[in-house]
Amino acid sequence: MAGTGELAILSVSNKVGLLDLAKKLHDAGLRLVASGGTAKAIRDTGLPVKDVSEITGAPEMLGGRVKTLHPAVHGGILARKIDSDLADMRRQSYEFVSVVVCNLYPFVEAISKPNTTVAEAVEQVDIGWTMAGTGELAILSVSNKVGRLDLAKKLHDAGLRLVASGG
Repeated sequence: MAGTGELAILSVSNKVGLLDLAKKLHDAGLRLVASGGTAKAIRDTGLPVKDVSEITGAPEMLGGRVKTLHPAVHGGILARKIDSDLADMRRQSYEFVSVVVCNLYPFVEAISKPNTTVAEAVEQVDIGWTMAGTGELAILSVSNKVGRLDLAKKLHDAGLRLVASGG
């Protein structure tokens, strides 16, 4: 999907605060892309959002357990603004992802229940977003330090409170 503007990928199980954040990301000029239930929640507010499957060309599968595990998503997140990465992104028609919004399934809560089976616990393991390394609602990942400052200003101007992390 070749387009204009920066992408924000959203995929959350806990949707508290999601709609306010999505509106602020949209107001900051980001194009929203989201997985299943997250896309539906955003779409129901009238905000424009594309399904992740529109950028991957593949539907969700395995009961929704595979949605974002695709080079079109992870390539967009991991690509740097260097010639070789730019060439790879152009060759594949992938877009850069400036913001990733995710949270993990409630694994600890699930396994704390006395009768939770191993099969039920396994369903709460979220491998797609463990790279985020936190259960916070939003992760801001920008590969270019100058771009990070520009994007942070846009998000701040749209009313989003930012918490900085190392890097």
